[in-house]
This record gives sequence, C-alpha cells and structure tokens, in this order.
Amino acid sequence: MGNDDTAPLGAADTEPTPTPEPPKRGRGRPRKEPATPKAAAGHVIAPGKAITTIRGILAEGAAISAADLSGGADAFEALIKGGYVVPG
Repeated sequence: MGNDDTAPLGAADTEPTPTPEPPKRGRGRPRKEPATPKAAAGHVIAPGKAITTIRGILAEGAAISAADLSGGADAFEALIKGGYVVPG
C-alpha cells in the first residue's frame, strides 16, 4: 500500500541544519595598490606579455621595477634582455 523506498521522518530529519560559515578570504593583511595601467617613466611590461611578481600578475603596460621581483636586479635585467620588460 505504501512506497517501500521512502523512510519515515525521524528526529534527525526535523532538526534544522546548521548554516555553514562563509569561507575566509585573504591572509589578514591589507592588499597593496594594484599596478598603474600605464607608466609615464621607467619600465613597463611589453605588449602581449604578463609577469608574475610579488605584487601579483602584471599585464602589458603595467609599471615594473626590480623591487617587484623576488630575484631582484638580476631577474629584472633578464626580463629586459628577454623582451618581457621594455622602457616606458
């Protein structure tokens, strides 16, 4: 007479489910300002290129310096020689 594949409601089915806590974002420290889109002087990321730096991913036209790279001046010079960074 009844449907055998359904179980009767028990006490566990009538209790409200706890609301999950939303995920925490970030590491608790303030973010640095994003790179300027176009630099007036210095060096910038070459057209069609993007570089991962300690400030995050910088796309074409973003200002960059040796301080943005974990490898410092040596890494900066290598990026210039490789054509990834050009004078702005």
